[in-house]
Amino acid sequence: MEFGIKPNPADMAQPWWTERLGDAATLFAKARRFGAAFVEFVYEESMPPADLAALGRQALGAGLGCSVHPYLFGDMAAEVFDPSRRHAHEPMLQAVGELSRRSAGPVTIVYHGGRAECEPHHVPLSDATAAAKRFFAWVGARVAEDWPNVRVFCETQYPAGPEDRFHRVGDTYQTCLDLVDGTGVDLCWDFGHTFAAHRMGKHAEYPPSEFLRRVGHIHAHDTADVEGRPLDHQLLGTGYAPWRESFRLLAEAGFAGRVLLEVGLWTRDGYDGLKRMLAHAADEVAPIFGAARRRSPR
Repeated sequence: MEFGIKPNPADMAQPWWTERLGDAATLFAKARRFGAAFVEFVYEESMPPADLAALGRQALGAGLGCSVHPYLFGDMAAEVFDPSRRHAHEPMLQAVGELSRRSAGPVTIVYHGGRAECEPHHVPLSDATAAAKRFFAWVGARVAEDWPNVRVFCETQYPAGPEDRFHRVGDTYQTCLDLVDGTGVDLCWDFGHTFAAHRMGKHAEYPPSEFLRRVGHIHAHDTADVEGRPLDHQLLGTGYAPWRESFRLLAEAGFAGRVLLEVGLWTRDGYDGLKRMLAHAADEVAPIFGAARRRSPR
């Protein structure tokens, strides 16, 4: 079982980060020592792809695997993808491809399905969904062409609430399945996002079997009441989301991918908190998969 952490390179350059957690080399070395197996980097369109590649090389040098989680709202946004925009994606993909050639294990990219009816593109939901389907078909074929060690995933997005004046594309089990249908892209199951969608009445509490079979990456976090309202991206075991049952379903479905512990590192008591978080995951999550293997018929 591979557990990972999610640093934002923009945060890592800030004084408040370095005062608390030090430089990238320190983070990677300590994360590896405490049991992390990979790092999932936030990527924004303003980030030079060369900087992403440099951080990735440092992580690989520390014995960690690499994953990238793009947040794309400009020319690279999934909701406006068409063939004329594919060149906007090439610099980041080339950086990821470089890392994949250096990596013994896969390099993963976890994309969102985009947004509709909001700035800056104001795309109707039906058009945004069609564009996102084109994007996942293209990016799945693109990485298969040149970088067979890269795996691409579509993440279940947090649903927009009734007070929001926009929509997120791929915010239910079924809509995510529809986005990757017929492509080489698989699914990233974000526990907190789909739990929120269930509480909003958008889908069932647990996914159907066809969804579970496509899951190859996990964003794991809990949901707890903070200042009177439910917030996800909390430490596992500190809230009320059914993450243990979700892991059990995945174990029974044969899941063998990575598990990102998607919580903010700077709020977790520094390296003492990071060490506890990784130890808790090893103690609580790994045995669920061991129990499922023991129950499996031979």
